Amino acid sequence: EQCDGIYQIGNALDLIDFAGVVNGGLSSAQAVITADIDLSGSSFTPIGNTLMPFRGVLDGQGHTITNYHYESAAESEGFIGSLYGGTVENLTIEGTLVAKNGKTGFVGVADAGAVVRNIVSRLNVDCQNTGHCGGVVGSLLQAHIDRCTYDGVFEIQADIKGDSDGGVAGYTNLGHITNSLFTGTIKANGSNNLGGILGYVNNASFQGLANNLSTGSFEVAEPSATTAAVLGHANTNTPKVVLTNNYYREGCGLESGMKGAQA
Repeated sequence: EQCDGIYQIGNALDLIDFAGVVNGGLSSAQAVITADIDLSGSSFTPIGNTLMPFRGVLDGQGHTITNYHYESAAESEGFIGSLYGGTVENLTIEGTLVAKNGKTGFVGVADAGAVVRNIVSRLNVDCQNTGHCGGVVGSLLQAHIDRCTYDGVFEIQADIKGDSDGGVAGYTNLGHITNSLFTGTIKANGSNNLGGILGYVNNASFQGLANNLSTGSFEVAEPSATTAAVLGHANTNTPKVVLTNNYYREGCGLESGMKGAQA
């Protein structure tokens, strides 16, 4: 159902149909979610993929999607697989995401000026791949995360040494992360570039990590030097001036900085 050209999503079938519309070629479609949605028993296909990325707008209007479950079959997958210049905002999601491939998250890959805004991800992420996995965005390229929260359990499997994984975002090069929050739990045996807000950044044109807060917990058996509360690791060519006003919990108070990152 459409109203003034905007798809109205009020139940699980509407949501599944909208994914079909986007993946079928109408990649710039716009939609609003008009009610809380329970996906119990539903077979859901990611909105957008590498061949047909989502370029439109999906506004959750403050609603919640519950009982989401998805096992990735390829890279660049999640609730939204590939977001290219589009916007997803104002939505809470609860459920499980089994990340068998890289570049996986609530949004698998965000690029080309995409905006991921005001998302609360309570996805419990089972990370079975070796990189670029995030609770909100797996791989943040030229895109912006703003006012997002990760509040789930992010677990890297025992035989996997993760690479560029994070509560909010796993990896970025040209991205921008602002005003976001990590309150979840990250579990791993070992780690490489693992952070509560961001796992790894490696570009001199990185747009910044600002005004973020990490109060979640880490259960990492063998933490490396690139495991940190805020940012796991910044490559040496990353400008430090763009890392501003980030905080983490230390005891009963808050401290400014990355907490352990080689930044």
